[in-house]
Amino acid sequence: MQLQWQIGDPEGTLDILIARTNKFKAGKQDTYQTMQTVPVEDGSASIQVDSSSFYKMVLEAPHNTLNRWLIVN
Repeated sequence: MQLQWQIGDPEGTLDILIARTNKFKAGKQDTYQTMQTVPVEDGSASIQVDSSSFYKMVLEAPHNTLNRWLIVN
């Protein structure tokens, strides 16, 4: 899977985390796995994922955090 982001401040690293469940819906916590840590200045990363049809992804950088869901049909 290829990820890309806009670079506001090139300093620091970006953590890519993935959860393959939605336990939060039932009032529980999801378990996120750190897939990769890359320099923010790279602007993109390629990660290996399994054949799941649902992912919650979090990109954590020094100045912001992005949360996205990916549902594969």
